[in-house]
Amino acid sequence: MSRARIDVGKWGKINTRRLPGSARKYEASGRVRVRAGAEGVEQVRVVADTEADAVAKFKAEALTRVSFAVTDALTPETTVTELVEAMLLQLRNGTALNPVRPQTIDQYAHVVPLLEGKYADGRYPTIGGYPLRQVTKQDVRRWLRDVSVISPSTGKLCKSVMLRAFELAIDEGVDPWNGNPAKGAPLKRPERHVARALTPADVSVLRRNVAAWQTPRKRTDLLSIVNMLAATGMRPGELLALRWGDVDLVASPATVTVAGTVIELRGKQSDGKGVRRQPFGKTHKAYRTLSLPKWAATLLTERMVGATSDLVFPNEDGGLLSLRNIGTRWRAARGAEYAGVTLYDMRRTVATMLDRGEGVAAAAAQLGHTSPAITNRHYVERATAAGDHTRVLDLLAPGE
Repeated sequence: MSRARIDVGKWGKINTRRLPGSARKYEASGRVRVRAGAEGVEQVRVVADTEADAVAKFKAEALTRVSFAVTDALTPETTVTELVEAMLLQLRNGTALNPVRPQTIDQYAHVVPLLEGKYADGRYPTIGGYPLRQVTKQDVRRWLRDVSVISPSTGKLCKSVMLRAFELAIDEGVDPWNGNPAKGAPLKRPERHVARALTPADVSVLRRNVAAWQTPRKRTDLLSIVNMLAATGMRPGELLALRWGDVDLVASPATVTVAGTVIELRGKQSDGKGVRRQPFGKTHKAYRTLSLPKWAATLLTERMVGATSDLVFPNEDGGLLSLRNIGTRWRAARGAEYAGVTLYDMRRTVATMLDRGEGVAAAAAQLGHTSPAITNRHYVERATAAGDHTRVLDLLAPGE
């Protein structure tokens, strides 16, 4: 059986053992891919005083080995896939000029199998195996266009990745295109999303459906999560990251401060991946304090009694709930008549109600948007204004 492929900047199984004849020294060893290609795997071996220290030392040494190995090796023979892997390695190691968040790197990594036709049953065209010297600007633009025709959102992601990757190649002296070939590539635009808000009657029915689904054996308090989303318009990840220290039930009205969000990174929890609390939000406006309606303040007051976790909505072990798991439970609980409704629609509902009652600026501030234009375009449900044509239509008035 062949060994599993290791991605650039990653390592395989870390083997540990106590050194013979020593009760105080441990060895950690394993394979590390320092660059793309068949010869890009190195064996790393370190020794430390404890097993845990040996594993930590191994990981630190592994990152040292791969920090610059890929970018130093970029040549016209480097393939497009290898170039993208080099760009991802730069981002993971924090050596990129313009870093991005870990969850964005995870999104970018989805492009690698897509480049090689190993995604969605081979629906997407391939370009990953071509060396950079053979790839023309027209090849890159055609590939991006074809991907966007199949999936506009995937096309947009691929363009972001290719722009970064080819910029790296140019910085490293590989530029047979005389400029970034992905720059200005036209993509098929996604269909414009029309915001659909729920009515108060819809929210009432959804509450009843969730309450009927939620039995004592289901330990997730999904009904309270739904109620708090309706009361605040918070992003689901923001609500799951809410701590009791962010709640002020003494204030009048009571408030919650949005000071983080839950994210989920590919990998093991022991490696700092999996479900994590990120101490900042999607934008600088995400850090905000929201006033609570009285019924939501009562909900939190009752919930605080007997709370054993710093989190307002913890899992059964007191840790972070997974957004993925909450989404699965929501789909099971919402009812067939609301099969297309997501938890995010509570956010659109709050935006629409605030826009109609207090204006779009109030809605944008509540949702933590950087601009009311974002709220207006993507979150507020409103009919198109046809204008005042009553002068003409008065000609059709019935006779006396």
